[in-house]
Amino acid sequence: MIPYIKFNDIRSDALGLRLVSAEPFILPKRTRQREYIPGRLGSISSADFEMPAAGYRIRLAAMGTDKSAVINKMHSIASWALSARMMTVWHEPGYYYTGAVEGDSSFSMLSRRNGMIEIEFICDPPCRQRASIPAGMWFPELDKPIPEQLSDMASTDYAKAKTTAFTLRSAGLDNTLPPALHLALTGTWSSLQIGASFVIAGPSATMLPLADKIVVAANEHGFLVADVMNIVEWLAGDYALVWENSTTHALKRLLALTNVEGQMTPTWQDITAEELVNERTLYIDCDAQEVYRLVSGTRTPVKYSGDFPTLNEDGELGITGTGFNLSTAYLLVIERG
Repeated sequence: MIPYIKFNDIRSDALGLRLVSAEPFILPKRTRQREYIPGRLGSISSADFEMPAAGYRIRLAAMGTDKSAVINKMHSIASWALSARMMTVWHEPGYYYTGAVEGDSSFSMLSRRNGMIEIEFICDPPCRQRASIPAGMWFPELDKPIPEQLSDMASTDYAKAKTTAFTLRSAGLDNTLPPALHLALTGTWSSLQIGASFVIAGPSATMLPLADKIVVAANEHGFLVADVMNIVEWLAGDYALVWENSTTHALKRLLALTNVEGQMTPTWQDITAEELVNERTLYIDCDAQEVYRLVSGTRTPVKYSGDFPTLNEDGELGITGTGFNLSTAYLLVIERG
């Protein structure tokens, strides 16, 4: 096999480059805070380690008719190197590193027709990564957050049509460092808890059956306005209430209620079925510690409490709550180390 590196899914040999060397790091550099006290033997150190980004040194060679041709060849691959956000290496095709080419680069001629450039890919986090999925190798897209990429094929485990407590599992992990967890849950709930203490604050977005609404008026779109106090409570929260036209089944999101001459007048916004699914999907990136929904295409934070979920010693993650109806629940585990 010809040695190569791959930046953003483009191999070095496909660009006419020969990989001279790739110097991996096996153990990440780690440090921790220490306090030295005069007269005391040793120090008082923090229990937690800090692991800064680490460099992966790479040397690439190119051939040309003369020095000028070699230099031009190296200039032509500059954008490939500088745009790199993911790197894979030929001897570990299932693993990847995230980061960027940083720092100084050096160039030298090896002979009259061969030149070499040395660069450094700064890996952040400082470890190799691999998606743990039954389907085999999977690499995340670079222009979309990982939780938004989850599916039946791109997940470690998933569940569908759940109305009672259930468990997602990840078996056979081989981790030197703690894995990164990503989740996407679509549905409704009154309360939702994931793992030992992670709790979503408040109910999800929901659609109420028309028969359950106390009708007080109908607007020009055929949408029924009901139970004003209940609607006000929903508007005070973080979640929108969606209403469905009983004839056309068109969807609208309730944005606000305005008091006009003593009457509560609603303001609506059109919403597609796809947008509704997105808004009913909760995305959780445990590594970046982000929890959000897509509202009108905008990532909107969702309130939560407790610690971000982790797998228990058996590689399991429990999901429970009250009044919940989840159409899908995806878990993706990224092994690291």
